[in-house]
Amino acid sequence: MNYVLHYDIAAIFTCLVVNVLYFSQKRFPTKADRYFRWMCLLVLIATVSDTVSVFTIANAATVPEWINYIINGIFFLSFNTLQVTFFCYMVLITGYDTGNVGKLMKVIAVSILFYILVAILFTPFTHHSFYFEDGVYYQGILLPSLYVAAYITLFISIFMMFFSRRKLTAYQKYSSLVVILVSTTFVIIQFIYPELLITNFAASLLLIVLSHSLQNPDDYLDHDLQVFNHMAFITRADEMLRAGKKFDVVAFELENIDYIEQNYGVEV
Repeated sequence: MNYVLHYDIAAIFTCLVVNVLYFSQKRFPTKADRYFRWMCLLVLIATVSDTVSVFTIANAATVPEWINYIINGIFFLSFNTLQVTFFCYMVLITGYDTGNVGKLMKVIAVSILFYILVAILFTPFTHHSFYFEDGVYYQGILLPSLYVAAYITLFISIFMMFFSRRKLTAYQKYSSLVVILVSTTFVIIQFIYPELLITNFAASLLLIVLSHSLQNPDDYLDHDLQVFNHMAFITRADEMLRAGKKFDVVAFELENIDYIEQNYGVEV
């Protein structure tokens, strides 16, 4: 099979740009931020391993079989774990991470992740996800089920977004919907045309959308003082309250702020 590498190469550069721009900014360490960082890392790993696998698969007759299993295993693990991570991210930002619904979402995420791990890690012995025979790469009988698992998390994410317990702006909802619909479309295209390596490129573009809508570090910063703002305080307080943790709040007022600003400047 002649794989088209152009999209993977573009995805690597896109993902690197997103990572540099995002991690070079001052970020407020929310739970959502941690999930987003994992997504950035997983997209990069999936794209690089997918690119390398094109060459190892093409030369499967000479490349040791165990190397092919490792490289392809890394790709499938990182890409499919990305789907679960995005699902957990959507559960968090929509407010469905607590109570009985939160427990149900956790069970779904853990179950799918466990299935992914078993299906891929045991592939060298069972040949259920993919395998090599006489130097040729073949898809296993369980590979379509990994796509099904991705669709399950995507459809639940759509449901949570429309019935969100948290107040997402129209822009954030539309951005999330674009992310989910584009992901679904590209997964279908990849399944129909396996030689067209397009899903990683889609994932890298979706990181851009998320970083400018749901995960924009600027939302939590005061641009004049470069300190965390009121939104950051509300977000952290909400996380602590929802987790049932005790915390202290210290408040102070700086008198004559206008006079000080006019005479000494914002930096002072």
